[in-house]
Amino acid sequence: SGMILEYIVEEDSIVLKDYLAKIRLPRNFRSGQNKEHLFFFVNNQEVANYYRLKKGDKLVIVASEKDKDTTVNPVKDNLTILFEDEYFLIVEKRPGLATIPTRKHYNQSLANHIMAYYREKGIVARIHFVTRLDLPTSGIVILAKNGYLHALMENVPLVKKYLLMAEGTLEQSEGEIVLPIAKDENSTIKREVDPAGQLAKTKYRVLAREENRSLVEAELLTGRTHQIRVHLSQAGFPIAGDDKYGDFEWNRQLMKAGCSRMFLHAWKLEF
Repeated sequence: SGMILEYIVEEDSIVLKDYLAKIRLPRNFRSGQNKEHLFFFVNNQEVANYYRLKKGDKLVIVASEKDKDTTVNPVKDNLTILFEDEYFLIVEKRPGLATIPTRKHYNQSLANHIMAYYREKGIVARIHFVTRLDLPTSGIVILAKNGYLHALMENVPLVKKYLLMAEGTLEQSEGEIVLPIAKDENSTIKREVDPAGQLAKTKYRVLAREENRSLVEAELLTGRTHQIRVHLSQAGFPIAGDDKYGDFEWNRQLMKAGCSRMFLHAWKLEF
């Protein structure tokens, strides 16, 4: 995750690059951190390394490791923008769309569409995801427009709530599922409940019940990969249309009825 250093400039006038050579950054900032991932802010304004500093300037240096994939190809597509200001872009992701480019979806990801939007609007920003969603999950995704804010947001508690349809009728109207999650040794992608895994907590409340299904709101109290999907599946109430942890027979029936997506939607985010 990111690191932040702050300095108050004492020199009368010095170019940022020369100042950096003079202050001798901590070793972990220099080694293996190519300059791509250092962001510089003077009095809260992002600047380049040839900016001229003056006495009393507050310099903030942010090393952001999360943004190694700086070369995101802009690919235009429909983008549903929920909120935008000079600091944040909040969008809705459709199901079946990857959040970030992968080998499989190199040009077909939310990041590509956002980069195209930034280019079109003349916004100078890299892609900084504050939150991400699994490929089959839809809903709210938050981006920061600069590396400084992105690093700061790592320490801001987020309330994340999801809507989902689960198989079966949950007895309790609300509760918590606390089951540790680890990587499944037989898979590169899947996770499983494992006593040796990381602590994982999901809070839920049932909003509606029908004969063999429940509409549930789930809140992430920790953020493990596939957490809600694994927790509900383990509790015996798999999410409709989940191709990894679901009830495959039920999924087939849903497909026949024309429901081809996973019923998990990030519907509420607070910070």
